[in-house]
Amino acid sequence: MTLNSINIQSEDYYNKIIEFAEENRDEEVCGFVYLDRLLNPCVSREINQSNDRKNSFSISPGRFIEQKNIIGVYHSHPYGGPEPSEMDKANSEEMQIPFLIYSVEEKDFWLYYPDSYEPVKLAGRPFVRGFYQCFCLIKDYLKTEAGITDDYSEYNYWPDLVGANANKYLIKLLHNRFTRIRDKSIKKHDILIFDAKDVTYHVGMYAGFNRFYHHASFKLSDLDDFNEKWQRRVKYVFRHSSFV
Repeated sequence: MTLNSINIQSEDYYNKIIEFAEENRDEEVCGFVYLDRLLNPCVSREINQSNDRKNSFSISPGRFIEQKNIIGVYHSHPYGGPEPSEMDKANSEEMQIPFLIYSVEEKDFWLYYPDSYEPVKLAGRPFVRGFYQCFCLIKDYLKTEAGITDDYSEYNYWPDLVGANANKYLIKLLHNRFTRIRDKSIKKHDILIFDAKDVTYHVGMYAGFNRFYHHASFKLSDLDDFNEKWQRRVKYVFRHSSFV
């Protein structure tokens, strides 16, 4: 049984999760993040069927069948940080669905992607903060187009609301796992970091033949022409060790 189902703007859906969690500070609230027929992101609030709602959550298996177009499961942590527990990781891995966790105590999110997650198509995704945007396009492209299945489950895929902080986190991740290319060469499967109109960097994945995948805010992801306009905006190029 669904307690509440709300269809709202993509840039605001997570505020409804915060509202649910703050209204019920002594137990884990839970539900789905899903897409409606128009590809708008929505959240549902589900009944927590756990016998220990302060420390865990459980959603009826039937609700996973009834609810269409699920892109993630969310729940709150009344105490401690938003980092996924070992049980969270195990359940996410078994379900093959990312978990979005909100910490009531720290007022912050963590978006966990299990290794078992199978990405949807790279072009034509709606913009959904965290789940479908340029940051996640990196790992999804490498898995589907390059066959690279590195372990990215240790990272938090929820972007910082402060653009400078989001940039710092992204570049740190890339320096840890990839090689920065300084000779201005660009090869298939390279990660392209663009200067953007706002503070936050824009990310693309070079697909070869002067084409690249990217996901602009509040638009559908696209396979676009890597024309002179985009070439001039390239700030950094990173390459996976397999292709160096």
